[in-house]
Amino acid sequence: STFLFMAESTFYTEMLGLNRQMIGELFFVLLWLVILSKRMKAASRIFCFIVFSFGLVVSHYALAEIFLFLISSILAYFMILSFIRRRRSRSIMINASLVLLFFGIMFSWYVYTNGSSVFNSFTQFGNNVYGQLSDFFNPASRGETVLRGLGLEAPPTIWNTFGRVFAYLTEIFIVVGTIGILTKRVKSNFSQEYSVLTLIAVGILAAVILVPGLASTLNITRFYHILLFFLAPLCVLGADAFVGLLFKQKKQTVTTILLLAVLVPYFLFQTGFVYEVTKSQSSSVPLSGYRMGSNFYLNNAIISKEDVSGAQWLSEHSDIGHLTVYAGYITPLVGYGMISLDRIPPITNVTSVTGGEFAFLGTLNTQYG
Repeated sequence: STFLFMAESTFYTEMLGLNRQMIGELFFVLLWLVILSKRMKAASRIFCFIVFSFGLVVSHYALAEIFLFLISSILAYFMILSFIRRRRSRSIMINASLVLLFFGIMFSWYVYTNGSSVFNSFTQFGNNVYGQLSDFFNPASRGETVLRGLGLEAPPTIWNTFGRVFAYLTEIFIVVGTIGILTKRVKSNFSQEYSVLTLIAVGILAAVILVPGLASTLNITRFYHILLFFLAPLCVLGADAFVGLLFKQKKQTVTTILLLAVLVPYFLFQTGFVYEVTKSQSSSVPLSGYRMGSNFYLNNAIISKEDVSGAQWLSEHSDIGHLTVYAGYITPLVGYGMISLDRIPPITNVTSVTGGEFAFLGTLNTQYG
């Protein structure tokens, strides 16, 4: 329940257009359910793991890479633990066969579809992070979103201030829960494997915050949203530990009330409900799209039905293989008109259209100038 509140809230406004990630997260969750389940038979586990692995790999490569990193880290932990203890310490969750199986599926698909592009992206991101290490003591190198999450950026309105207070409370609870797990002062029903997984997620989040440029490789809001799959329970444990310091009686009741008092407003602020009610600046397309003006299309990659109809009409009534159409908004022409990018030169205020050529004026042009 806590994850549904927290992760869906942070995901809602930031990830609205990332349909591939939404689909990828479905398989991401299913894979962890398969791994964490102690009741599945071995044959069923392997079959489901293979099917869901293919689903994740073909849906979203960044999520697949994060999943591979997590299961590899867990395997490495238990291998090191076995070496130190001089006896075998098998993980119920992860073994080398599952890691190698996912690795094979992932890179076979990427080699088949993308060649070396994934490797090149790794190299590019690595060079970018390495180039910014000299700015380690410069907070601005983390990006404005990281600074906002740490409370180092001034909120634009009083309503944003209230919204951030509830967000910071969830972060404080997660920190308290993490400290409680590390010091073993907080009781949980986590298995050893899940405790390791949770602490790895904490480590990734800490690295994203501390290492300059690392947050920009995927976007800090996406990192935080994905890691909340594992961090959300720490919010509950942190709240429980906080209440335990103040109350000795009816601890569970007070913890529940505290969580509801924090998470319900957090959800309402993060989904844009409060900003729509107060008519403040909002990024929620379903709630506030009607008052966004041109930003509705610019910031959210929205395509109007008129643009779609125009692109389809042009495709049906012209030879798209020899067509030249000037445009400043190419998405409907490529996506719905199936017109090649090299047939769509940019339109400007001095564009001259000759015989047999077209100028495509979309909603942004005709309604917003």
